[in-house]
Amino acid sequence: MKSRYYYIIALVVYVSVVIANTPANLLRDLIPESAPVTLQRVTGTLWDGGAAKITINNHVLQDTQWSFDGWQLLTGKFAFRLGARYQNAPVSGDVAVTPLGTLIVSDASIKLPATVVSEILQLPLVQLGGQFSLKLEQASYAYRSIPSVRGTLDWKSANVQVASTARLGDVVIVATDDDMPVTATISNQGGDLKIQGTATLDDEGGYVLDLNLLPNKNSARNINNSLKLFAAPQADGSFQLNETGDLSQLGLM
Repeated sequence: MKSRYYYIIALVVYVSVVIANTPANLLRDLIPESAPVTLQRVTGTLWDGGAAKITINNHVLQDTQWSFDGWQLLTGKFAFRLGARYQNAPVSGDVAVTPLGTLIVSDASIKLPATVVSEILQLPLVQLGGQFSLKLEQASYAYRSIPSVRGTLDWKSANVQVASTARLGDVVIVATDDDMPVTATISNQGGDLKIQGTATLDDEGGYVLDLNLLPNKNSARNINNSLKLFAAPQADGSFQLNETGDLSQLGLM
């Protein structure tokens, strides 16, 4: 038993030494030509290095720096601590890959203006206002599977403009992976509407969005008229939005 333990320690030390002395430039050679990933101006080593620009499916990470977590080798994972800028906003997190190829992102955070999120999502005829703040406790993804997510998305001073502007106050979305790959509760404080509901994502990529939207007494009449276009009026003056579909319909699978 002791000899097995020593073999594992020796292997971890050997792999750590190799990683510490391997130039980070090797990453560009390891990435398949068909992969939607490019690296520019790579410096340092696989253990402690960086890249001026990493492009993934037209999304650009700038001034990326990484440091290798050698202790994670004891659990069979290749793990790094990453820091970068996305859309001029700082982003950081821990990234690990298991022996079976599962990608795990944990302790990650980023803040983005809602206008930038609108551009990323390419929402037609819709403008978002406010500030998004994402704190990701953990997300994991295996090839050709549905990712699981635990974390919180805060949308401060939220507003949505279509024909008119609806102020949503501060919106909070809390995602867990207890029952399904993703189960999220949605709520808000302040604004023209009271929002309460859930969103779920199953193993096949099917999603269900169930929201109750209650305009407050001071809401403009055109907000009620807008809600009638996509939600069912209820006896208590609220509107119920029930939406089902598949991620493939949204171009996300």
